[in-house]
Amino acid sequence: MAEGAQGTPTSILPFVEPAYNTLANKGSFQNFMWPYLYTIGTANSATALNTALSLAYAPVFSQNDSVVTIKLKPWKWSNGQPLTNADLMFFLDLLKYEKNEFGDYVPGDIPDSIKSVSTVGTSTVVLHLTESVNPIWFTDDQLDELVPMPQQAWDKTSTSGSVGNYASTASGAAAVLSYLSAQSKDTSTYATNPLWKVVDGPFELTSFNTTGAASFKVNPNYSGPKVNYKVFKEVPYTSSSSEFSSLLSGSEIQAGYVPANDLSTLPRVKAAGYSIVPTPYWEINFLSLNYINPQVGSIFKQLYIRQALQHLMDQSAVVKSLLLGTGGYPDYGPIPPKPSNPYMGSLESASTYPYSIKDARTLLTSHGWKIPSSGPAVCEKPGPGANECGTGISGGQTLTFSLAYTTGSSYLPGEMEDFKSSAAAAGIVLNLSS
Repeated sequence: MAEGAQGTPTSILPFVEPAYNTLANKGSFQNFMWPYLYTIGTANSATALNTALSLAYAPVFSQNDSVVTIKLKPWKWSNGQPLTNADLMFFLDLLKYEKNEFGDYVPGDIPDSIKSVSTVGTSTVVLHLTESVNPIWFTDDQLDELVPMPQQAWDKTSTSGSVGNYASTASGAAAVLSYLSAQSKDTSTYATNPLWKVVDGPFELTSFNTTGAASFKVNPNYSGPKVNYKVFKEVPYTSSSSEFSSLLSGSEIQAGYVPANDLSTLPRVKAAGYSIVPTPYWEINFLSLNYINPQVGSIFKQLYIRQALQHLMDQSAVVKSLLLGTGGYPDYGPIPPKPSNPYMGSLESASTYPYSIKDARTLLTSHGWKIPSSGPAVCEKPGPGANECGTGISGGQTLTFSLAYTTGSSYLPGEMEDFKSSAAAAGIVLNLSS
């Protein structure tokens, strides 16, 4: 399988640290060896709980949805040891004491939302929460971030030290995580370090190098669905074009991707013997606005400014012209429009904020901005009133922003230039950088 251009794995530790919190590390590398407690998404539904791939039975919510009971399935580790609640508690203890070292930690969420934890037997964990929760949200966005890890092999503070119950205390958890983190930074030993040989996922790592090339063999003790092949390899590429050339040659990869700038050549891909499978991600793309920036944060806090920016993003044109109508789709809110799902709201449509330079200009001029024939709009009516620029915006302040975007995409520079051009027509100057 082809890895994404510059999307190579760099960390093996499934207690993912902030600096290594990437899809290349989690969903495309670590998860093959240490699956999440719960997997969301099936072949037929992007939002369904995948009971076959999940390590536990569906969670049971009780006491007004403030208590969650998790019962692990009778799975095994690759060394033959059973998966137990000690393995889930090991992760929860590290999270409890070292939450700021966990890349997916958000204040208020797990572990802050857990008042206490209890265990029943060897397979059940009961979470007593600080308040009632929405069960769907808690399962899909909280429990699915937990990764049972082999306590019987990893709860130690040094290579020569014995396994204990160190992670159950603050000082012990810090020492354990420090040791595991140091081991995970030694990429040259990923395929030989005994720590990483104990897995409960479908694959065991057999080789790895610093370019991101990874080879796996099937875990013979995998308790999940049958794996129909013996060897799995991930092949790194420095660019999308080199991956596509390899794809067309058919010499190295069976599964790859067609870069956006090569969508017109889909017939060549089919002629090379591949099946074309459109795979819409369960995600959205968005711009991050800095609400606390001392120069422009107050501007972004104004709803009408954000509405104007949305009116200036011609998503349909980008999909049609840059992605040839097949490589993407517009999104207008926090819920992905594809795959189809039951959560889309009526406001999440193009009709709510259609592409319209005229509407953007009207929003700005009606709130005290003067738009010159060229250059940025200027605030002429500072103040908090309905027809004024807004709280925190000074008279004479201009609509000039820096916009940084990610490199590596063939279409994104074109999309950003299109956005910049439309914004300029409404008096908003965007200084782009990649």
